[in-house]
Amino acid sequence: MKKVLLFLSVLVFTVPKAGAQDKKPSVEKSTWGVQIGIPPLAVYNESRIADKFSLRSELSLGFAWQSGIETQWAVIPVIQIEPRYYHNIKRRADKGKRIDGNSGNYLSLVIGGEPGVGITSKDVELYPGIYLIPMYGIRRNIGTHFNYEFALGVGYAWNFQKYTSFFSGETYKETVGGVALGVRIAIGYKF
Repeated sequence: MKKVLLFLSVLVFTVPKAGAQDKKPSVEKSTWGVQIGIPPLAVYNESRIADKFSLRSELSLGFAWQSGIETQWAVIPVIQIEPRYYHNIKRRADKGKRIDGNSGNYLSLVIGGEPGVGITSKDVELYPGIYLIPMYGIRRNIGTHFNYEFALGVGYAWNFQKYTSFFSGETYKETVGGVALGVRIAIGYKF
């Protein structure tokens, strides 16, 4: 009987559990944070879609100024969603590098919009707009909660302008589009 119990004990502790596997490297299920830099201030959530894919949703403040005869400025709320593909998560994990907090290199498509309202100096007109910008970026961690991020891309933006003619008094609507540069240089804190 003792031999049977010894055999069963050895069997239980040495045979791998059913379904037990090495954990595959993956982006985090969900992470919240704040970033400062360019854009000036952003609050974001990044949620896993698949092992290498996440969806970042962000609420940020944009800042614009123009200097000339009179300096003009505006602070504008911006809403963005950004699907991301972290292409080097597995390679970083295999090399023993950190992947927590979605630390890695990524390709993304920034889809953003501005409502056309904000805080401005006098005589500044704001128009609603949307933009699509493919970007390439990196994110790295500093300690447990801090990170830095750099991303760059070129895309297209549209502004939906509405103005009144000085001569006729009629109101016109016009969509103006053009090339848009996307830049993110930020230091962040993840919760």
